[in-house]
Amino acid sequence: MVLVLTYTLVFAVLYALPSDPAAIMLSQSEEQAGDLEARERFREELGLNRPVMVQYLDGMWGMVRGDFGVSLSQRRPVLEVVGGALPATFAVAGLGLLFSVVGAVLLAALAMTTRFRWLGSALKAIPSFQASLPVFWVGLVLIQLFAFTFPLFPPTGNRGFSSLILPAITLGLSASASLAQVFISALETTYKEPYIVTARAAAARPWTVFLRHAFRNASIPAITMLGVIVGNLLSGTVVVETVFARSGLGRVVQNAVLAQDFPLVQGAVLIAATIVVVVNLLVDLSYPLLDPRVRRSA
Repeated sequence: MVLVLTYTLVFAVLYALPSDPAAIMLSQSEEQAGDLEARERFREELGLNRPVMVQYLDGMWGMVRGDFGVSLSQRRPVLEVVGGALPATFAVAGLGLLFSVVGAVLLAALAMTTRFRWLGSALKAIPSFQASLPVFWVGLVLIQLFAFTFPLFPPTGNRGFSSLILPAITLGLSASASLAQVFISALETTYKEPYIVTARAAAARPWTVFLRHAFRNASIPAITMLGVIVGNLLSGTVVVETVFARSGLGRVVQNAVLAQDFPLVQGAVLIAATIVVVVNLLVDLSYPLLDPRVRRSA
């Protein structure tokens, strides 16, 4: 159902755009740019002159069969185009997810274990500040600092592991904000539980209380956020890959939208939606492993 709604929404938005894909593609050729007859032939060749409902149902049937059609702009199968772009995007998104999880856990741990109330309050306010920072601005600041002022990492391109660091940090900072907020909120609730109060009254060390008693129970709401975070990371690659001039799924979607390449946009968005659905399914299946109460009730 999620994939059907996603396909319907993407199709409606693309069809509502005022420009014509055939005109956009023929505009690259000076000889055919103003040739109305050539434009109509091209529309017929691409199937754009068929009724809207026929195009919608044909695309839906292709999606069910795993056939996303042929890219209008690249004249290659959509799965081939998207498959070639996914590894670079997975590398950035995966490292960004790692940075976001590590950063959120460390921030929450320091906020809950520090003996200074003012420091704990300041650390708890950081996620709200992070969430207010535009992703493109963070990327530009990181490029200025760590590519030009201190030339530690390449500013653009797909040039090995070092070129992943800045884009991944940019994605990770944005994603870790919501994860840290949920984790800190869950920890504050967990720290009010009787067994935590008893452990703290027994003069247990703050890090012992956090790691041995609080972390596992408080991590369940945060793990629920992983499905949302993966979706945010995949959508954030459009901005990040543009800022850092990287090739990947984000750039493919950006160029496809500009060219109104309907099959390619629909295929890329549906594949990304499928990944998010699978991640959410895996998160749901992990609950019995993390929470014995869920396992007993099942």
